[in-house]
Amino acid sequence: MSKDFKMTLRFVVLIATPLCLVNSLIVSFGSSDFLFDLFSRFGFNYAVTFPQAIFYVSVVKWFDKKKKS
Repeated sequence: MSKDFKMTLRFVVLIATPLCLVNSLIVSFGSSDFLFDLFSRFGFNYAVTFPQAIFYVSVVKWFDKKKKS
């Protein structure tokens, strides 16, 4: 793995994890089975958000490098 990709992964993990957790908490409040609902929503949100975030951050970095050169 390149150093640039590792930095992208680290950035996405640091941003995506709290966002998915907060979104899952907001949606899960008031549910009858709070913990199950929270973890299942977090897992689904993370599975959807993480690949998208990696793609978007990589595209933005690529455009930024292309613009600078």
